[in-house]
Amino acid sequence: MRLHRPLTCVYLLTCSAVGFGANPVASASFIGGEQGRIQVQVKINQQGPFLFLFDTGSMNVISLDLARKLGLTMSGHSTVQSFGGTIETSSAPVNSIKVGDLTMQGAQAVVISGGPFTPGSLTGMLGREFLGNLVTEVDYERDALKFFDPKTFVYAGRGARVPLTLHENGAISIPAQIFGADANLQIDSGNGISLVLYPRFVHKHGLSSKLEAITGYGYGGLTRAMVTRAPIFRAGA
Repeated sequence: MRLHRPLTCVYLLTCSAVGFGANPVASASFIGGEQGRIQVQVKINQQGPFLFLFDTGSMNVISLDLARKLGLTMSGHSTVQSFGGTIETSSAPVNSIKVGDLTMQGAQAVVISGGPFTPGSLTGMLGREFLGNLVTEVDYERDALKFFDPKTFVYAGRGARVPLTLHENGAISIPAQIFGADANLQIDSGNGISLVLYPRFVHKHGLSSKLEAITGYGYGGLTRAMVTRAPIFRAGA
């Protein structure tokens, strides 16, 4: 379901003051950071604003109801299996997407029915395609997104550097250690849980839990998982 070229930006996820060698070219405010999900007001084709999730683990997604409201032309209908269940999808061209004072022209979006979208709540997701040419700072303390020109961006803070892998499907992953074992983890700002481990890793290392809970939602609806605590997590330094 990937729609655009491989991601070329760098995501800087920060929880403390840092230093930069250039001023941002644009910025936007968000809500919901304390709950683990970054929600922003977005204008589509100069209409709105509408509430979207800023989700580095997603592509650009618009709910079917919003696509119809905006009069978007949809094509390529298909049925796919996703987190939370099966969904119906199509694609639609979007003339412009604006968040804060940043505008992206000539975007493409996946249109889905159902999923996490409900009337009066989220109507879409800003994904990897939206930020393909920018360096982005996510400042949870100030509830702000800041966008930098990669040609002039210089990082001068105290944050730890962690190598990124940009995959063909647009996903961003980092090497880490969890439960004393090496792991390859995807960076996903749309995930409300601190860490999600897939069954293959859990079974390989004999991990277990006695607590089952609803842990969030995917494109297909609510998701359930077994929940526990990890004693130590390491990424980089």
